[in-house]
Amino acid sequence: RGISEADATKMVSIVSKDPKVFVDFMMVGELGLMLDLNDAYGPLKQGLVMFVAFVSFGIIPLLAYFSGHGKGMDEVFAFSVCLTACALIILGAIKGYLTEISMLKSAMIMVVNGIMAGAVSYTVGLLVQGLVGGGDISMLG
Repeated sequence: RGISEADATKMVSIVSKDPKVFVDFMMVGELGLMLDLNDAYGPLKQGLVMFVAFVSFGIIPLLAYFSGHGKGMDEVFAFSVCLTACALIILGAIKGYLTEISMLKSAMIMVVNGIMAGAVSYTVGLLVQGLVGGGDISMLG
């Protein structure tokens, strides 16, 4: 950021002597995150926000199944996938807005992460089903 490599190295060696100072420096300087470590209710607020986000966004993929229909990879599953993608786009855009990065980039990263997590989860489910003798483990089961 406009300083020589030697000066940057010297700065890092000074700041990294105290782990707390180094973490604070990195959180603000590199990530742009400001944490109030003196806020006694900080962990409670963060936990509450995570819980509300998990419940409210976590239920969205299940909405497609509230009708009582759907089995395997049918149109209800496809609708659930679309709902999930929409939820991930919205959640990613909100994250981008709150962290002051590109909302589009944040939304796309969230969708890619969701696709990867879904693919791994689905594959593990198929493997476990096959191991416990759950019958047909085809992709269309």
